[in-house]
Amino acid sequence: MGYVQEPISRRTNPLQPGGAGTVGAPIRPEAIRVWVERTALMRMLDDSTRGALTVVSAPAGTGKTLTVARWCASRPDLPVIWLNAVGGVPPQVLANHLRAAAGMPSSVAGRVQQNVLIRQVAHDLTGCEAEQVVVIDDAHLLSAQCFALLNELVSRYPQAVRLVLICRWDPPITRLAHALSGNLSVIRGTALQMSRREASELVLAHASHLPPEVVDAILDRAQGWAALIVLATRTVALSPDPLTAMDYLTQRGWVLADMLASQVFSTLSSRTRHLLLCIAFEETVTPEIAVRVSGDSRAGQLLADLAMSGLLVIREGREAAPEAELYRIHPLLLEVLQRQTRSGGVDVMRARAVVRRAARWDATHGDIDQGFRRLVAAQAWDDAVQLIADHGAELLMLGHARQMVAVAHAAPEAIEQAPHAWTVLALERSLRSDYDGARRWLDRLRRNPRYAERTAKSIDAALVDLIQARTDGWALPPTVDRVRGLVESIAARSAPKAPLIWLLTELGAAENWLGRLQNAEKHLRRAASTARSLGLSGLAATAMSHLALTAYMQGHARLCGMLADRALSMVPAGAHTEDQTYTRAIIAQELAASCELTETPGPSDLADSPLQADPTTAVWQLILAARRQLPGDSGGDGPALVDLPTELPPTPPLMSAFLIGERCFRALVHEDQVLMDKLANDFAAIGADAEAAVARALCADLAGDPQAAAASLAPVVEDKARRLLPTTHLVALVYAAQLQDSLGFHSSAEDMLLEAIRDTAAQRLTTPFLHWSASGTPMQDLLHRVADLRPSPWLRELCDHLDEHLGAGALLERAAPAQDAAQLLDGPAHIPTLTQREHDVLVHLARGSSYADVADALYISKNTVKTHVSSLYAKIGASRRSDALTISRTLRLI
Repeated sequence: MGYVQEPISRRTNPLQPGGAGTVGAPIRPEAIRVWVERTALMRMLDDSTRGALTVVSAPAGTGKTLTVARWCASRPDLPVIWLNAVGGVPPQVLANHLRAAAGMPSSVAGRVQQNVLIRQVAHDLTGCEAEQVVVIDDAHLLSAQCFALLNELVSRYPQAVRLVLICRWDPPITRLAHALSGNLSVIRGTALQMSRREASELVLAHASHLPPEVVDAILDRAQGWAALIVLATRTVALSPDPLTAMDYLTQRGWVLADMLASQVFSTLSSRTRHLLLCIAFEETVTPEIAVRVSGDSRAGQLLADLAMSGLLVIREGREAAPEAELYRIHPLLLEVLQRQTRSGGVDVMRARAVVRRAARWDATHGDIDQGFRRLVAAQAWDDAVQLIADHGAELLMLGHARQMVAVAHAAPEAIEQAPHAWTVLALERSLRSDYDGARRWLDRLRRNPRYAERTAKSIDAALVDLIQARTDGWALPPTVDRVRGLVESIAARSAPKAPLIWLLTELGAAENWLGRLQNAEKHLRRAASTARSLGLSGLAATAMSHLALTAYMQGHARLCGMLADRALSMVPAGAHTEDQTYTRAIIAQELAASCELTETPGPSDLADSPLQADPTTAVWQLILAARRQLPGDSGGDGPALVDLPTELPPTPPLMSAFLIGERCFRALVHEDQVLMDKLANDFAAIGADAEAAVARALCADLAGDPQAAAASLAPVVEDKARRLLPTTHLVALVYAAQLQDSLGFHSSAEDMLLEAIRDTAAQRLTTPFLHWSASGTPMQDLLHRVADLRPSPWLRELCDHLDEHLGAGALLERAAPAQDAAQLLDGPAHIPTLTQREHDVLVHLARGSSYADVADALYISKNTVKTHVSSLYAKIGASRRSDALTISRTLRLI
């Protein structure tokens, strides 16, 4: 389920999309039949929501959502916008809701950088006052970008927001500062805990016939937790002998949630149990889906009846479209159902048979995502294997790799009888860099003469070959040539589908690496446009992120930035640096920004992201990481640029030229003449004659010989030397202009500089105009003189920007401005209090561990690690790992 909203008043919400069943349609939990009035809690909500931010933080089953929903419904004059963060709320969508709550029209469209979004919303809300309360259910699922936006608004514009966050744990917000300013109130589980009077009323409301001693026993053991009260009451009430049932529960102890849910499940009618078993693996379910999955025409009514209990099934009603109502099984019951489904039995076998039929219907009607998921849940292995054989590539793109492996382990006989599935499993192994495992699957297939010819011409096998060839520099060019021919033959005889788009994208990425940029542009543009026409936004974003790197390597930095922005706009909300497409697009954004001396995006979290599998992206990732190092930290030869990881294939000439060029910048910053001479030879060794000439000129210039430097640049200025990098000719023109002017050839210098200005105007490239020469005319003086003689808007803009950004070091300084610990600690230092688990995570981060390593070491999930990291960063005021470690060491936290 995606993000949803509900204005709980008669007032029209200006952001409400029209049409039933659309993402963002009005939705909220409905009032339940049994409710105990809780006057003190309602008054607490009244008092707390007069401030900017109210956090309702408690575990599942404490009645958070139902309590807040009841409070909203009982205040008819209070306009409320209700959001649910399950599925993610994009930051720009949250911004629009906050604007609407302050009476402002929607203006944020598409994905924008976090700092830009915060500035825009802050500007719009200046002077505004909140007119509606914004309630966000399951707010612990919000992204870090959303919390950064909320933190900023609550800190600076508390009068413009009235927020209620319903969370299972404390959100990553700066609680102390907000609380001291009176902008934060926190309602915890202890406040939600029912008093003995309230709990007694709840028990009797569900089962008025229970003896007083049974009621007392339930109250004593449940200790005010609403979920346990309801579960225990239902269990005991349905027993023939309530006293005996209560004694049994008491003797077994009350680590009860699981046992009570099991007991309640067993007391339901067989029809209701069948329905719940059929939908046990559904995140959310509509009455229509429930009918189809269970085969019961009354499934919708059964769900409605269950929802009225307020616990077993939670109803999220849509007033504008009652036929599109959604239901969720409560987590306590869901775990029981899933375990029951795996354990087997007559009821389970019957449910599996019905779900299997529904899954076949899904697959037949094109919904292979839901079809495969339901087949795996129903353990219909033969059907699941057939779906892998027929639609394996699509299933991998939809994120079913783990389920496919599980099917292969659970049903080896079925896999053995389906050779068409072997190429898919080989592809899955290749994506995990298990090339030996992939070759074993393909070798088995190629030894079978019946399938050998088909394998050679299959898209799956071509994908495997391309991915495997990444690690073999000699095998990649012939593989690319063969796959290009296969792509053309497939495209000529059949309509494009998702697997072909994937193959086109991988082909374009491989051509990027080999430096075949025109072919890469052709194939990636085709992949992106076809994916968009078919509504495959994920594939389109992937192709476009690769295409952004193609544009950058062709010298089109502005186009690179535009393509990266478009790719990010199609990436699902909540994506992070472990998402390859998201990371690649962020890398392209930073590369594009580095070519313009304008305001660059805020610091990203790329330093924490794993190395990309695509070698081209990985190289640019390493280059950006080296640029973030302070110019004085590591000398002229940054370690990240000297030793490429062994998993990357041998570097082809174009990528080698980019790497050597980056080392030249660092050598120039550190005035390392010996290194510069070595790099000139490296350029010459790969056939980059123009780049080698520029490096020799820099070397001569550092040695104090401007005449030799000018002579070395002459063939490059005249464009007679073979060059690999797109900006080499422009750099040579600007550099030669500095030298020629210092040697007295003023007219020639001005002509060269004017040519460079003309050639950079369209792309607004500023990097060629750095101060290259140690002995030539300063670039600032030369530009201003030419601007007086031949004024132009672009030249004036260059002069204005370069007054503040001079020298090759500007490239590095813009990527990572110098910050010491005092700057990172905004204001007086204070020692935040970390939980034991947050400290454990911090220690592992300081050792260089990845999130996966931390999860394995602490025996927790990766998502839990991310939650601890977000909380940790919020407490110490950091935005990325390097800052967090610097601050933590300064504060002696580690």
